Amino acid sequence: MVDVAVVDVGTAAVKAALVDSAGRVRARAVETHPTDRPRPGWVEQDPRHWWDAVVRALRATVPPAHDLGALVVTGQMQDLVAVDDDGPLRPAILYTDHRAVAEHEGLRARLGADWERVTRNAQDSANLAAKLRWLLLNEPEVHERARHVLLGAHSYVVWRATGHALCDATTASTTGLFDARARGWWEEPLRAAGVRADLLPELIGGPGTDRPRPLAPGPARELGLSAGLPVVHAPGDALTTTLGITGGRSGADYAYLGTSGWLAAVVGRAPKVPGTVRLAAEGETELLIAPTLNAGSAADWARRALLGDPGHAAFDEALRGVGAATHGLIALPYLDGERAPHADPFARGAFVGMTGSTTGAQLAVAVLEGVAFVYRTLREAVVGTAAAGPLPVCGGASRSDVWCSLLANALGVEVQRVEDADTGLRGAHRYASGVLGTDTPELTEEEPRTVFAPDPETAVDYERAYALHRELYPRLSPVMTGLAAPAVAG
Repeated sequence: MVDVAVVDVGTAAVKAALVDSAGRVRARAVETHPTDRPRPGWVEQDPRHWWDAVVRALRATVPPAHDLGALVVTGQMQDLVAVDDDGPLRPAILYTDHRAVAEHEGLRARLGADWERVTRNAQDSANLAAKLRWLLLNEPEVHERARHVLLGAHSYVVWRATGHALCDATTASTTGLFDARARGWWEEPLRAAGVRADLLPELIGGPGTDRPRPLAPGPARELGLSAGLPVVHAPGDALTTTLGITGGRSGADYAYLGTSGWLAAVVGRAPKVPGTVRLAAEGETELLIAPTLNAGSAADWARRALLGDPGHAAFDEALRGVGAATHGLIALPYLDGERAPHADPFARGAFVGMTGSTTGAQLAVAVLEGVAFVYRTLREAVVGTAAAGPLPVCGGASRSDVWCSLLANALGVEVQRVEDADTGLRGAHRYASGVLGTDTPELTEEEPRTVFAPDPETAVDYERAYALHRELYPRLSPVMTGLAAPAVAG
């Protein structure tokens, strides 16, 4: 098989890579794109910025007239992208957006227990049925003009490239509109919301549906690729990252630290675990995932707000050797609401234990430790409290040695950083190999990993801090709601 181009449309940036038939990355490029937060609880991006970043990344990666076998696209899931034939009708409403709290409560009252039973997931205000209801009530002209509602950034790029409105089963599982047993759309939430069912994209993931679509001539010229090139709509980033790290092996767990993050494992049939989401994976398997909205985004806030916006290397150096839990300081890192371990759009950040001698560096470390404690809670939910094996970690935020060391201390286990920065791209390539009918590349048995061991001298301090961290949210939640709810509603 000739090389394929793989694109991952992430929350902060687009990554593109040229991948050969053995799964080796021959060239890569990263192009950033902005995020807007016009009001508290609102998180938006302009889909046109995604496309522009894809164009730049592919032109930087694929040489002119290069012989390509396909273009493969994965990316962030659970976005609301309303389009007509000419393009986006408004900014995309992102998965971290919690504007639709009232609409969610109304739908939950109408759908009752059936909503969780059919979708096999507890629903919160980030679900797309509630956001579609918000769109109908607040921007009826957009609902009226829309030809399609696309449900992920990668789906928008595929639509822009081919004209086909598609959604993979993994992404569909995040929407509150997916019948998990029938593996098809469940239209009852749309009827309850008063939203047109014809807006939903074609669902792929079953036999005969995962087929390439041809690249249209106009987009081909923009991308510098050949018209008619097969375009593969890969699953959302949660599954492609999993495939890139575990190959889909049942039971293997790992942590992803990006702008947001998750703790995930592939299982045959995922049990009901509070705070987790069950996503359709390959075949009849499911991806049991505990998602957090506050991973790298919380660290980035701490870097900017607490230490004056140093570069990432300088940020790491400023925190090296600084303790927070060991100094009686704890942070709750919930800056954008939360999904797990607490499904709460009004969850907010907090520091407890500050004194007159507390430094900005200690506050920043407390934020990173707070996120690390969240990951410990997530792992206990997915794998169990007895989980003591090494934890693979990946994602842009895991590039920080300081944070990986803090993770090891907070979890009390060895943390293994996957040094391959292209796990999501490789996972999308593995998936596309099946769609294209080519050989699936083997995972490298000895993939490079950097090991971070917990410090036994701080184990007692971290155990005590973790126990207190678990107590803080229930105690502060009423205060958070009292502060945040009026701001979101107003």
